[in-house]
Amino acid sequence: MYKKHTFLSFLLILVITNAGLAQTKKLLEFGWDYPDVDFLYENLDKVQDRPFEGIVFSFNRNIYEIFDSSDYNTNTFNQSKLDRLNWGRFTDNFILTRGYTSTGVDWFSNKSWDKILDNTEKLSKAINQKNIKGIIFDAEYYLDDPALDPFKYTPQRYLGKSFTEVYNMVQKRGEQFIKALEKYKPDVKVLSLWMYTFYFEHIDKPVINKSEFRWALMLPFIEGMIKGKGLKSSIIDGNEAAYTYLLNYQYYEVGNGIRLATANLSGFTKRNNKYSVASSIYYDYNFGLNNYPTKDWTKEEQINRFKMTLKESLSGTDEYVWLYSERFDWWRKNEREKMRIIEEVKSSLDKPENLTFLNWFTLADPKNYTKTYPYKAAYNARNKKLTLNIDTRNVRSVQVFKNNTELYKKTGNLTDQFVIDLKKNYDNKGFLNVVVVFTDNGSASNTVFVGKE
Repeated sequence: MYKKHTFLSFLLILVITNAGLAQTKKLLEFGWDYPDVDFLYENLDKVQDRPFEGIVFSFNRNIYEIFDSSDYNTNTFNQSKLDRLNWGRFTDNFILTRGYTSTGVDWFSNKSWDKILDNTEKLSKAINQKNIKGIIFDAEYYLDDPALDPFKYTPQRYLGKSFTEVYNMVQKRGEQFIKALEKYKPDVKVLSLWMYTFYFEHIDKPVINKSEFRWALMLPFIEGMIKGKGLKSSIIDGNEAAYTYLLNYQYYEVGNGIRLATANLSGFTKRNNKYSVASSIYYDYNFGLNNYPTKDWTKEEQINRFKMTLKESLSGTDEYVWLYSERFDWWRKNEREKMRIIEEVKSSLDKPENLTFLNWFTLADPKNYTKTYPYKAAYNARNKKLTLNIDTRNVRSVQVFKNNTELYKKTGNLTDQFVIDLKKNYDNKGFLNVVVVFTDNGSASNTVFVGKE
C-alpha cells in the first residue's frame, strides 16, 4: 500500500473545452444484440436515450461477408428503409462485416475478385450517408473448416507459390478492397476489431517469420488497405485486446506498441502511419457474465471497474471506443442504471475538479478502482508548459500522452515538481493525459487538458 502524502497546493491553470470531448470521443454499441435496418426503421425514435454516439448494425440481420462472391442486389442492403432512417443522436454508425465467407476466398482468382469488388462498390454506395461512417471489420474466424479461413497460411494450400507471392497478392487485394469501398464514400472508415495488436508478441523477436503467424495473411491485407487508401478515408485499429486490461497505462501505451509493430512488421514509419487507434470494452467481463472471474465481485466492485474502463478507454482513444456485449441487450431493454453510469463518466471526463488526483489501481488489488493518488497539475495552453507536483518516491516513470501517442517519458532522476515543455509535440488538440507507473507495477492516470480538434 502507498502511504498518503500531503502536498502543497498551487494554482491549477487549466482551460477545459467541453466541445473537444463531443467532437473527438465517441462510444459505439456493438454486440450480439446488433439491430438490423428493419428494427432501426421501427424503433430509432424510441431509443434516442441510449448513451451512444453510434450503433453497429446489419442490413438484414445477416452479417455482411466482404469476401462473398455471390451476386448481391439492392435488396441485400435494405436500401429503401436504410435511406429513410432518422438517426437523431446517433452520428457515427457502422455496418457489421465479417472477414471470411462460407464459400471460401481465392486470393488469386480474378474472376472471384471482380465479383467481390463489384459487391464492395455496391456496399460503398449503400452506406454513402452522413450518419453512416463505414464498416466494422471482424476478421476473427468462427467456422469449423480451417480451409475456409482466408487469413491462415499453410504451404499445402498454396502449392507452387512462395509465401512472398501469396503475401504480395493479399496486399494487392487489400488495396483493391479499400479503393472499391471508397468508390461512393471517399471518407469511409474501416474499424478493424484488431490489427497490429494481434502481432505484439512477435515484434521483439530477432527474426520474424511471418508465415508462422496464426493469421499470417491478415497482415498484408491491412498493409494493402493502408497503402491504397485515399486522403479522406480512415483505417482504425480497434484494439480488441483492451477487453481485459487491468492497468491504466495499458490504455495509453498501446498506441506506442501498435506504432512499433507497424514499423517492425510492415516498415511503415510514424510519419506515414495512416491509421488511428481505438479501444474496446467487454461488458460481460466487467459484470461477471458467462462465468468470468468478476462474477465473484460485489456489484459495487463491478460498477467501479466498468467506470474505470469507460474513463480510460475514452481518454486514451483517438476517436472511438466500442462497447461489446454478448449477454446484454441495449436496444430491447431499458437499463437505466448502466445508461446513467455511462453518461456520468462521459460528462465528467474533462472536469477540473477531477485533476487534483490520479486514478490509481494495482494488480495486487484489482477490485479497488476508487483509490486516488494525490498530485497537482498545471497546464498553460498559451506556452504549452505542463507543471507536475507529485511525490516520486514510489514512482518508476512519468509519461504524457496525446490520447495514446506518447509525447514525453521520464524514468529515473524524478523530482517532486518539474516542468515539461510540450511546444514541439503538442498542438493543444486531443486529450493531454498524464500516466504514472509505480515501483510495484501499479499505475495511475488522469487527463489534464482537453484541446479542441
